[in-house]
Amino acid sequence: MSPLRWTTKSLRHLAQELTRQKHPVRATTVGRLLRANGFSLQVISRTLEGQQHPDGMPHPCR
Repeated sequence: MSPLRWTTKSLRHLAQELTRQKHPVRATTVGRLLRANGFSLQVISRTLEGQQHPDGMPHPCR
């Protein structure tokens, strides 16, 4: 697997791939090690959709 492909994987998938490659590890450990080395998780863009209007009022329907 190319290094770029690792960046698109969830912690669970990273742990599964490492385990498959004979490096057994849990997803929580992968996350802890990545954070300790300055990496951060990215929010999936779909979770940003549908957020409420900044003033707390929904947009009017047209």
